[in-house]
Amino acid sequence: MVISVCSEVHERLFEFLYQQLSAGVRQAIDELLAVAPGDQRSLFYLLKEYPPSATISSIQSYLKRYRSLDDTGIDAIESQTVEPAFMDYLYKLARRYNASDIKRFKESKRYSLMLCFLLETQKLLLDHLVKMHDQYILDMLRKSKRVHEKKHREFRKRQKKAIDMMLDTTHLIIDWPDDQHLSKVALWQRIDEKKLLESVDDLHIFKRLEERGYGDLLLARYPSFRKYFPEFLHLPFQAKPGSEPLLKSIQLIRQLDAGELKKLPDDVSTHFIPKELQRCLKGEDGKQRNAWELGFAMAMREALRSGDLFVPKSKPRYYGYYEKAIGIYTHVSDQYSVY
Repeated sequence: MVISVCSEVHERLFEFLYQQLSAGVRQAIDELLAVAPGDQRSLFYLLKEYPPSATISSIQSYLKRYRSLDDTGIDAIESQTVEPAFMDYLYKLARRYNASDIKRFKESKRYSLMLCFLLETQKLLLDHLVKMHDQYILDMLRKSKRVHEKKHREFRKRQKKAIDMMLDTTHLIIDWPDDQHLSKVALWQRIDEKKLLESVDDLHIFKRLEERGYGDLLLARYPSFRKYFPEFLHLPFQAKPGSEPLLKSIQLIRQLDAGELKKLPDDVSTHFIPKELQRCLKGEDGKQRNAWELGFAMAMREALRSGDLFVPKSKPRYYGYYEKAIGIYTHVSDQYSVY
């Protein structure tokens, strides 16, 4: 009896959801289930994959998948769907099937399952993309820090030798007799010219490593980072009260990318820029925006972690379907009493 009632409610639910879908959305769903020419798998298959490690290509791939779902127009239907826990149940049910299995279902069930699958997958994609950005930035920081520490250790040893050479040269000049002319020829007779010049270079390198070496290494990764970040910023971010400047910074980068602005405004906020990149803000032409944008990407990562910045459509966590079955059945029965 209970199974029969549930089946009846499910059928009515499928029919209700099916009626909400426009011809365009149904066509988009059909395309997701089909294998495009030149591909080996349908997008439906790819959407069921678990996210790989955060690389440029994997983030780009997930951004492309999110765009594909966003272009279907399913967002307009979301407010008319059923309880979140029941939608989660239908999502998990759809994941068990392949594209061929889905196509064999009755139209109302096929499109309803796919609708719930796509709505939940869209949320998961947003969640994955936020996490992948976090992982990518963290990996970038770790690798740059490791390279910087290695270079720092190497030149710290060379710096000590360079200081000894510079001290020996300084003492030689100070102790040079007043009645004797000091020329380069005379100096090179007492000091190894090659070693002195190498010591000067080593001290300059070590000074730059100390002041902005870590920042320079981060800036070297900026071109790769930019391969995904502009599109990542077009996700539907929102901010908690008091964190609106984060959204303004996102909008600023969008305007720069679109050519609406040619450079950073003079009064742009830089308080979130880490000290390693602060010196790079006043560097040579072309570096100012790079340092500011990288600094913002780091601040954005922290804001996403703390919840100051968030994507409202990312997937929340629900209890199991059967734990709420009674409440869902009551809601669905009331909702479809018009039939």
